Amino acid sequence: MKVLHIVGNKIESSNGIGRLLPEMIEMQNKYSENMECALCCVNDVYNTSAFTVINKYEMNDKIIDDYDVFIFHGLYFYSYISLAKKILSRNKLYFVKPHSSLIISAQKKSFAKKIIANFAFFRRFIKSASAVIFTNEDEAKNSVQWNSNSFYEGNGLSSVQVPDLIVRKKHKPYKFVYLSRIDFTHKGTDILLDALQLLKDKYKLKNLNLSIYGKGDESEESELIQRIQKLNFPDVTFNGPIYGKEKNRMLYEKDIFILSSRYEGFPMAILEALDSGLPCLVTRGVNMTTIIEKHQVGWECETTIQGVAELILSVLNTDETLIDNMSAHAREYIIKEHNWPSLVNYSESTYTDIYKRNM
Repeated sequence: MKVLHIVGNKIESSNGIGRLLPEMIEMQNKYSENMECALCCVNDVYNTSAFTVINKYEMNDKIIDDYDVFIFHGLYFYSYISLAKKILSRNKLYFVKPHSSLIISAQKKSFAKKIIANFAFFRRFIKSASAVIFTNEDEAKNSVQWNSNSFYEGNGLSSVQVPDLIVRKKHKPYKFVYLSRIDFTHKGTDILLDALQLLKDKYKLKNLNLSIYGKGDESEESELIQRIQKLNFPDVTFNGPIYGKEKNRMLYEKDIFILSSRYEGFPMAILEALDSGLPCLVTRGVNMTTIIEKHQVGWECETTIQGVAELILSVLNTDETLIDNMSAHAREYIIKEHNWPSLVNYSESTYTDIYKRNM
């Protein structure tokens, strides 16, 4: 079976889809005996020798005829509409993996524009898909349902865990880290900053060891820096983006990961944090409810300033032994639930089953 993954985002380490897809395609080709996967970039040019890449000007009927299954990643790219029509006209099928775009709170962002775009194009685009792929149960539960056919496909991760690694014990005062795009509307950077200000003003907290990493628009980065200066906590810092081995070393030195998003599919940064043994302090918008309840890998609060502030206070007072236990659970969870061989086997089986039913 030949599978073509289609993406409108740029392939770069600073965005989740761009971080995930190259690794996902490599792993599918590595661990599957029956799948041959490639990438189509409709808004970017990407070069690699690891797998086949079809760039936007190369897509034609001959290439469509050469593939069996097409998977659109993300949603609001108008070039997807014409490409989907071409795929259907060649009697092929496609899936859509929205990566949080169908979550109800995400639909409220740029609400008027999305109402028009959905009515004219994207609702039909979703309905015409053979299935919608959600990253987990919580994303599906919190999303609009425009297609009755769906399945779950978790994101995988090439673990950095090694057998002889000496696991760092957690010690008070805990070192927190925020690693995500600097985005006040989506990632809830404003919620985190407002929660810190509330901790200072209402709860008289004088400091918090919080390292903020990420990349955003110049205006939002500037606002973040100004807010940190106004907060005047000595150990709250903005450090810009961080990648690769430097990122892995940084995570190893931290105790707790924090993410205050209004909506998410299932961020790669969360997987990387858990793989490094960091329990996660998250808002409900991160869509980890079931995972936290089942696997004991962190804490969750409402997506509010008060909720984040109170949970930070609670975690600051949590016993070190409990944090260490959560750290162990986090590492175990990644190995059991997000290892590539088992995920690829599941994806291959699911793609094949739907393909056979529809063709």
